[in-house]
Amino acid sequence: MKKQLTLFSLLIVAFSIAASAQQTGNLVVNGDAAKGLKNWTGPLQVVENGPQNTPCFSVTGSKMITTTDWIEVDPSKTYRLSGDFKSAGGGPNVALIGLRLFNAEKKAIDATSVSAIANSGTTLAADAGTGSTQVKVRDAASWENAMRTQRLAIAFATSPGEEYSDLPNFQTCRVTSLEKSDDGWDISLDKPLDKPYQEGTAVRAHLISGHLMYVFTFNKHLPDWTNYQGLIKPVVKNGSPSSTFWPGTKYIKIMILANWGRKENETLLFGNISLEEVKSGN
Repeated sequence: MKKQLTLFSLLIVAFSIAASAQQTGNLVVNGDAAKGLKNWTGPLQVVENGPQNTPCFSVTGSKMITTTDWIEVDPSKTYRLSGDFKSAGGGPNVALIGLRLFNAEKKAIDATSVSAIANSGTTLAADAGTGSTQVKVRDAASWENAMRTQRLAIAFATSPGEEYSDLPNFQTCRVTSLEKSDDGWDISLDKPLDKPYQEGTAVRAHLISGHLMYVFTFNKHLPDWTNYQGLIKPVVKNGSPSSTFWPGTKYIKIMILANWGRKENETLLFGNISLEEVKSGN
């Protein structure tokens, strides 16, 4: 009986080690094109003569390519994104490789939703009804610099102080005008509110940003297969820096902007796309 239990325990340990090894391996399904276009979407195709004479992906022109599977990540940990790339034409290839980030409900996290302006919290000075394009806040003096750059947004139902526990905050609207009045600050919005907010609701200024999360980029001709890689560092409390998980991240997809902004019909080849958790000491 003891021998059976010992054997059973060893099997459990072996299974656990195998499962752990699998979890810490490449999280990208079909990163080497061995299974055709499985897990990839966008105008690309599979061709021969890839890295190590294996199949690879090919994309011509300025295109966005993404994976389709949801990859669950632990945003408190560090990951390494890597891949092999080669130019199929004579000119330089512009490529931006990174991640699309999603929250636990698999909603895409945009940069504006996590780019809170520090110490900008205030409250509504009056009720704001559904459909309203005007709101009044008690204090928006710290919002003026962002307004001058035309990059100011207002976020509703925010967390107190500098907690930022509401991020990503998808209840945001672009601010089109900001004016001081006798009883507060009058704000015009670029779109009607889709829900009502009561006087006293906590609000905050956010910085409008359309950028995506790029882990590494290059702009050069690659006559030979070249490996590029970069680290994605643990989540930040506020903001949308490159190569760092943004607040609320739970799932990701790999994103490749190939030949980005190029007018010529340049072709980029890529393969061996990998995302792996970086263990301590690696």
